[in-house]
Amino acid sequence: MFAAALAALICLALVALIYCDPPGAQASAKLSFHISMDRREWLLISFAGLIWSAYNVGLVVLISFMPEFFTTRGYSLIEASQVVSLLGWILIPLGPLAGYMAERLDRPNFLMAGLFASLHLRRRRCH
Repeated sequence: MFAAALAALICLALVALIYCDPPGAQASAKLSFHISMDRREWLLISFAGLIWSAYNVGLVVLISFMPEFFTTRGYSLIEASQVVSLLGWILIPLGPLAGYMAERLDRPNFLMAGLFASLHLRRRRCH
């Protein structure tokens, strides 16, 4: 994890040091990086980052630990790995698809509440 972060940081530094405008590009005023956000915007961005982090952690946990879970339930290692792989590939388009559905229905909060309620009811039945 640290090696990947270090590689990305080195690449960012190299781009910042080496990049120059292509020939024939108009000279523009020197751009400066300035962040001007109020407290509410920082909180919203931080909250979105936490949600995205939780999604990524959940995906990593699914891919890392679910094969062992399925093998304890009687699946062979190959079958368990196939199921987890299939779940991982299905989850990739489901995020954008759910966002598209929420936008098309023009009721994203209603859709989220319905999905969360159905998950809660299903969880209660399983216990």
